[in-house]
Amino acid sequence: METIYIDQLFFINFIIDYFTLLCSGKVTSAVIRRVPIALAATLGGCYACVCMLPEWTFALHPVIKLTVGVVMCLISFGKETQLLRCTVVFFLVSAGFGGLVWAVSMLGGYDLSGKTVYLPLNWKVLVLSFAAAY
Repeated sequence: METIYIDQLFFINFIIDYFTLLCSGKVTSAVIRRVPIALAATLGGCYACVCMLPEWTFALHPVIKLTVGVVMCLISFGKETQLLRCTVVFFLVSAGFGGLVWAVSMLGGYDLSGKTVYLPLNWKVLVLSFAAAY
């Protein structure tokens, strides 16, 4: 069994969610409000931690995932007139970044078969993925 440190899991997901929301806001020309984006990223980090709890496996259901993503967008971009556009772009940026991290991880020699929730990435892979995505 693999040991997962909750603080690292939260921090990595917070950073990823923060920059994904920030990128989505810039792509859609939304007004960037850093405090709401940080609050939404905090929700994303907490959600990632909850998903790792064995008794909370229902949180992995696609409807729950979509709901959390939409709530994150409501927190970040709730005052925008183009909220739907911001939300769709957020999901597209998230999928694109996730695919890029997955590809860089596989190129880096990590065996990701069977990993559905937690990818054991080191900081080098994450920084390289962020740089490539930017």
